[in-house]
Amino acid sequence: DAALLGKYRFFSEYWSQSAFHVAAFGGLELPTGSSKERYGDVFLPFSMQPGSGSVDAFGGVVLTLSIARFRFDALALYKANNEGSRDFSEGDFFVLGTSFAYRFYHAKYPGPSASAKVGLSWRQEDPDKGGDADENTGLSELRLLAGLTYHPYPEIDLVASVEVPVYGDYDGEQLGLDVRTFFGFGIRF
Repeated sequence: DAALLGKYRFFSEYWSQSAFHVAAFGGLELPTGSSKERYGDVFLPFSMQPGSGSVDAFGGVVLTLSIARFRFDALALYKANNEGSRDFSEGDFFVLGTSFAYRFYHAKYPGPSASAKVGLSWRQEDPDKGGDADENTGLSELRLLAGLTYHPYPEIDLVASVEVPVYGDYDGEQLGLDVRTFFGFGIRF
């Protein structure tokens, strides 16, 4: 599925080589991936489908404090998953996260910059509902994040990160989530 995201910074405070920002964001995840893939005559489980078959909304708030080459971030995010294919809905989820970053390379503006980041993220996910929902869904987990960001220009973001589970409480008899990797490309305007 593809997601459309908008972000609006509604508060900013600036000091010498420092700044504090508060922004709200929100968006929609659109059902662009197939949700009716089969193995022979049987539908694949929802966790193996490329798409959800539903339009899902998400939103939250981000706080950022930058002091010279250091940056501190805090995030709160909620995603409401709607009913999609075959009357199925993934569980809604809520995320709280915090991170610390250090910009280890910085050329004179508008030159490139690069930073390293570490952080913690807590996720609470409701069980799936309807259709062929698996009763062994839903979780609470804490993850450790490490990543690198590169800005070849101020408007371009290239991101690579890895998340490692530190603690997990998983409903039913499901397997816990494993290491997760993320690669991203962003354009600011």
